[in-house]
Amino acid sequence: MLRVPPRRHRPRRDHARPRYEHRDAAALQPIVREAGGGFSQWDGNPRLGDSAVATNGRLHAEVLRLLAADLEPQP
Repeated sequence: MLRVPPRRHRPRRDHARPRYEHRDAAALQPIVREAGGGFSQWDGNPRLGDSAVATNGRLHAEVLRLLAADLEPQP
């Protein structure tokens, strides 16, 4: 008789990582841009960096403005 060893509990990995790495978005950037979307860092820099925002082309400037307002220190 074949005995199957008991399964050890492994912690479940979440699909979302707590850290962002620019190589995670490297393949997504040209696809979004070719489709007419906007892709940049939170500060509007179009190069890959420590953050990423992807939107449709029409909303990109507005989304960046809202993100900048949300990141400002609150009194």
